[in-house]
Amino acid sequence: MLNKLLLFSILLFPLTASGQMKHQVGVSYYGASITRPGFGLINEFSHDLDKGHSLSLRTTLGFSHHRRLSNTYFILLEGVYRYKFNSGFFLNALAGGGYQYARLIGDVYEYDNGAFEKAKNPSRGYFMPSAGLGFGKKWSADKESPFTWFLNARANAKYPFNNLWLWFPSVETGLMYEF
Repeated sequence: MLNKLLLFSILLFPLTASGQMKHQVGVSYYGASITRPGFGLINEFSHDLDKGHSLSLRTTLGFSHHRRLSNTYFILLEGVYRYKFNSGFFLNALAGGGYQYARLIGDVYEYDNGAFEKAKNPSRGYFMPSAGLGFGKKWSADKESPFTWFLNARANAKYPFNNLWLWFPSVETGLMYEF
C-alpha cells in the first residue's frame, strides 16, 4: 500500500511542477479519541477549481499514543473539498482511508486449549476509513502568505476489531506551508 501511495505522489509531481497544482506540507497535533496525543506529517496537492473552491489529495503519516494500550502508526490518504472565503477563512470536508498499525504495550495473554499463554505477536494492522469536517485560515488573505492554520474533527474507524467496525472520534490541528 505504501508503494502505491508513493507512486501516486510521484505521478502528481509533474502537475505540481507545471503550476497546475499547489503543493503544501505541514505538521499537526492528532488526538485519537480526542485525548490520545499524537502527531501527523502532511503532504497535500491541491487544485483550485475557481476562486472559492478547491480539491486536494492529502497524505498523512501519523502516530498516536495510548498510555495503557498501544502506540499506533498510520498512513491516511484523503480527498479534501475546500470552500474558501475572501477573508482567508475556509471550510473543509475530508474523506478517505488508510492503514493503521497498533503496537500493543505490555504483555498480552491468549486463552487456548484450556490454558493462558503469552501471545507471540499481539500487534495488529487495521483498515482505517476516515471522514471529517473542519475549518481554517490562511494567515493573510490580502497578501500571499504561505502559512495556513486548520482544525479538523473526524470520525475514524479500524476494521477488523473483533470482526466489528470500531469507530472513534479524533481531532487534528496544525500548520501547513505552501510552496
